[in-house]
Amino acid sequence: MKYAFTIIVPLYNERENLERLDQVLSGYLRKSAMQPACVLFVDDGSTDGGSALLEEICARQPDFFFLRFALNCGLSAALKAGFDVCTSPYVGYIDADLQTDPDDFHLLLAPPRA
Repeated sequence: MKYAFTIIVPLYNERENLERLDQVLSGYLRKSAMQPACVLFVDDGSTDGGSALLEEICARQPDFFFLRFALNCGLSAALKAGFDVCTSPYVGYIDADLQTDPDDFHLLLAPPRA
């Protein structure tokens, strides 16, 4: 078990958000309350050409990984696939458009107060 925390990011035709995801999530991993942490992208059969860019991003980020569906199967299937392959004891997920700030994970992962 290499990672303590995995962030699952389901994607479908999110090419325009991939560079921002790279930047924001790589920054978050450096300061995550749970160390070490990683990101698992689940490409739900995207058709916008983002799959190649996602591959490039994951190749240069050692803690980024991806799964790719051949066909669009929907959000539930993408999340289930991510949970099925995840081995870390803590798992969260975030939308690819970053409507939620990854720093919100700190609220969930903070140590209990005495």
